Amino acid sequence: MVSQNVDKVFQQAKLLNPQERQQLLEQLNGESLQGQTNSAEEEFVADLAKKGIIITVPPTPTPEEIRRFRSWKPIRMPGESLSDELIRDRR
Repeated sequence: MVSQNVDKVFQQAKLLNPQERQQLLEQLNGESLQGQTNSAEEEFVADLAKKGIIITVPPTPTPEEIRRFRSWKPIRMPGESLSDELIRDRR
């Protein structure tokens, strides 16, 4: 049984010219392939989480986050490094 939404979309697709139908078909095929990749990836992540290997997967960083990460520079402080001071204080 076809849902009403699918039926409406199909009726609208019949009104397209051959070139537009081809574009629609290519776009739908691309979407379905992406969906398969995501579902396989989601299954993989769920399996890892179930086994206790991971808790969550962080989101993919945005280009802005990557740019800020690459441009980060440590703050320079006068004197010895903090690790050297801690080692000396513990003696």
